[in-house]
Amino acid sequence: LGDIYVKLRILVKSELKRRVGAPAAQGSISEMMRFAHALSEDAKSARNLELGDILKLASDERFRLLKKKGVRVLALAGAGVGKTMSFLKKAGLEWARGKIWNDMDLVFALPLRQPSVHSANDLEGLLALKDHGFHRREEREEICDCISKNLSRVCLVLDGLDEVDLSKCSDFVLKVIKGKALDGIRLIVTSRPSIPVMELAQKDPFNQQVEVLGFSEAELACYVGKVLS
Repeated sequence: LGDIYVKLRILVKSELKRRVGAPAAQGSISEMMRFAHALSEDAKSARNLELGDILKLASDERFRLLKKKGVRVLALAGAGVGKTMSFLKKAGLEWARGKIWNDMDLVFALPLRQPSVHSANDLEGLLALKDHGFHRREEREEICDCISKNLSRVCLVLDGLDEVDLSKCSDFVLKVIKGKALDGIRLIVTSRPSIPVMELAQKDPFNQQVEVLGFSEAELACYVGKVLS
């Protein structure tokens, strides 16, 4: 896992809006194919981004103000590109090794497809503390209170927004995704391109959108050549 290379690029909001356009019927396969193709067509000329820089937005003055409420990043990836393995697990490993996100004390990665996650009504339920051995209420309350007082040093990763029906998400989880709860937290939401997700991103824009890129044909040929040589 330590040797996996993660390739990211920034998607500007105007680019997303232009590509999505006026969406067809929700869940339209043809619309999904069109959007997925559009995401990749400009990869060579787009601005690349290092994995460790995905939460760094302070260089722009307007983002200094946004950081008071937290940083929200939408990470898009097509099927099979490596959203979970190449991006999430690699990021977790690099953070644990002290190579990235050194200003983060805690990083939580949660799969949204799990009912206990997308239906959570508070921070304790979202982190499923009771399921992780914290059986005493006082202990759980102490942990949540500590996290709540230090949200600017906490990164929450919600994986697979496209894998859950947004209408089944609790009000609390939707508020977290939209940046209306847990002020100050660093939030990364991963998803495959889908009409509901992109409509949500247009209505409640993320501070930054990035695309997890797979290998190009030339890079793939080079990699296979090295492996087989």
